[in-house]
Amino acid sequence: MIGINIPEGLRVRPAKQSDAPFLERLHHAQRADLQWIDGEQDFIESIVEMQLHAQQKGYGEQFPNAMYFVVEKHHEPIGKATVDFGHNEAHLIDLAFIPKARGLGFGKIVLQSLQQAAAQSGVPMSFVYYKAT
Repeated sequence: MIGINIPEGLRVRPAKQSDAPFLERLHHAQRADLQWIDGEQDFIESIVEMQLHAQQKGYGEQFPNAMYFVVEKHHEPIGKATVDFGHNEAHLIDLAFIPKARGLGFGKIVLQSLQQAAAQSGVPMSFVYYKAT
Protein backbone atom coordinates (compact mmCIF):
# COMPACT_ATOMS: atom_id res chain seq x y z
CA MET A 1 0.00 0.00 0.00
CA ILE A 2 1.21 3.49 -0.82
CA GLY A 3 2.14 5.56 2.20
CA ILE A 4 4.94 7.33 4.00
CA ASN A 5 6.63 5.51 6.87
CA ILE A 6 8.02 7.98 9.39
CA PRO A 7 9.68 7.82 12.83
CA GLU A 8 7.94 6.65 16.00
CA GLY A 9 6.12 3.83 14.20
CA LEU A 10 4.00 6.35 12.33
CA ARG A 11 2.68 6.00 8.80
CA VAL A 12 0.72 8.42 6.63
CA ARG A 13 -1.39 6.71 3.98
CA PRO A 14 -4.25 7.70 1.68
CA ALA A 15 -7.65 7.45 3.34
CA LYS A 16 -9.97 4.68 2.15
CA GLN A 17 -13.74 4.35 2.24
CA SER A 18 -13.32 1.84 5.07
CA ASP A 19 -11.75 4.63 7.19
CA ALA A 20 -15.07 6.52 7.36
CA PRO A 21 -16.08 5.19 10.82
CA PHE A 22 -12.69 6.15 12.29
CA LEU A 23 -12.83 9.61 10.70
CA GLU A 24 -16.32 10.15 12.13
CA ARG A 25 -15.11 9.14 15.62
CA LEU A 26 -12.15 11.49 15.24
CA HIS A 27 -14.45 14.35 14.26
CA HIS A 28 -16.65 13.65 17.29
CA ALA A 29 -13.55 13.70 19.52
CA GLN A 30 -12.52 17.04 18.02
CA ARG A 31 -15.93 18.49 18.89
CA ALA A 32 -16.18 17.27 22.47
CA ASP A 33 -16.88 20.90 23.40
CA LEU A 34 -20.37 20.52 21.95
CA GLN A 35 -21.25 18.07 24.72
CA TRP A 36 -21.63 21.14 26.93
CA ILE A 37 -24.66 22.32 24.93
CA ASP A 38 -27.82 22.29 27.00
CA GLY A 39 -29.92 19.94 24.91
CA GLU A 40 -30.87 16.39 24.11
CA GLN A 41 -28.02 14.07 23.15
CA ASP A 42 -29.68 13.33 19.79
CA PHE A 43 -29.77 17.06 19.03
CA ILE A 44 -26.08 17.46 19.93
CA GLU A 45 -25.15 14.45 17.78
CA SER A 46 -27.08 15.92 14.86
CA ILE A 47 -25.10 19.18 15.16
CA VAL A 48 -21.79 17.28 15.19
CA GLU A 49 -22.87 15.24 12.14
CA MET A 50 -24.05 18.38 10.34
CA GLN A 51 -20.68 20.03 10.98
CA LEU A 52 -18.81 16.98 9.67
CA HIS A 53 -20.82 16.98 6.43
CA ALA A 54 -20.41 20.76 6.05
CA GLN A 55 -16.65 20.41 6.55
CA GLN A 56 -16.40 17.62 3.99
CA LYS A 57 -18.48 19.55 1.46
CA GLY A 58 -16.55 22.76 2.10
CA TYR A 59 -13.19 21.06 1.67
CA GLY A 60 -14.40 19.45 -1.55
CA GLU A 61 -15.55 22.79 -2.98
CA GLN A 62 -12.73 24.99 -1.72
CA PHE A 63 -9.91 22.49 -2.22
CA PRO A 64 -10.80 20.27 -5.20
CA ASN A 65 -7.22 18.94 -5.43
CA ALA A 66 -7.09 17.94 -1.77
CA MET A 67 -5.94 14.51 -0.72
CA TYR A 68 -7.10 12.87 2.48
CA PHE A 69 -4.74 10.81 4.61
CA VAL A 70 -4.95 8.66 7.73
CA VAL A 71 -2.11 8.74 10.25
CA GLU A 72 -1.40 5.36 11.82
CA LYS A 73 0.81 4.31 14.71
CA HIS A 74 1.78 0.66 14.51
CA HIS A 75 -1.09 0.09 12.03
CA GLU A 76 -3.74 1.67 14.28
CA PRO A 77 -5.39 4.89 13.06
CA ILE A 78 -4.62 7.83 15.35
CA GLY A 79 -5.20 10.87 13.13
CA LYS A 80 -5.87 12.45 9.79
CA ALA A 81 -4.27 14.95 7.47
CA THR A 82 -5.83 16.82 4.56
CA VAL A 83 -3.45 18.36 2.03
CA ASP A 84 -4.35 20.47 -1.01
CA PHE A 85 -1.87 20.13 -3.83
CA GLY A 86 -1.84 23.28 -5.94
CA HIS A 87 0.43 24.29 -8.79
CA ASN A 88 2.84 26.25 -6.59
CA GLU A 89 2.48 24.74 -3.13
CA ALA A 90 1.10 21.99 -0.96
CA HIS A 91 -1.23 23.41 1.69
CA LEU A 92 -1.97 21.50 4.89
CA ILE A 93 -5.67 22.09 5.48
CA ASP A 94 -6.27 19.88 8.48
CA LEU A 95 -4.21 17.78 10.88
CA ALA A 96 -5.98 16.14 13.80
CA PHE A 97 -5.36 13.33 16.28
CA ILE A 98 -7.42 11.25 18.67
CA PRO A 99 -7.23 12.51 22.26
CA LYS A 100 -4.73 9.87 23.50
CA ALA A 101 -2.34 10.76 20.64
CA ARG A 102 -2.34 14.51 21.29
CA GLY A 103 0.55 16.32 22.91
CA LEU A 104 3.06 13.57 22.09
CA GLY A 105 4.83 15.30 19.21
CA PHE A 106 3.17 13.26 16.47
CA GLY A 107 1.84 16.39 14.75
CA LYS A 108 5.34 17.81 14.46
CA ILE A 109 6.67 14.54 13.05
CA VAL A 110 3.86 14.26 10.50
CA LEU A 111 4.18 17.92 9.50
CA GLN A 112 7.94 17.60 8.98
CA SER A 113 7.42 14.46 6.89
CA LEU A 114 4.80 16.19 4.74
CA GLN A 115 7.14 19.16 4.32
CA GLN A 116 9.90 16.81 3.14
CA ALA A 117 7.53 15.12 0.67
CA ALA A 118 6.48 18.53 -0.70
CA ALA A 119 10.13 19.61 -1.02
CA GLN A 120 10.90 16.42 -2.95
CA SER A 121 8.09 17.43 -5.32
CA GLY A 122 9.66 20.87 -5.69
CA VAL A 123 6.95 22.85 -3.89
CA PRO A 124 6.80 24.50 -0.46
CA MET A 125 4.26 23.48 2.15
CA SER A 126 2.05 26.07 3.80
CA PHE A 127 -0.32 25.78 6.74
CA VAL A 128 -2.19 27.84 9.31
CA TYR A 129 -1.87 26.67 12.91
CA TYR A 130 -4.88 26.61 15.24
CA LYS A 131 -4.44 24.78 18.51
CA ALA A 132 -7.45 22.86 19.72
CA THR A 133 -7.59 21.65 23.29
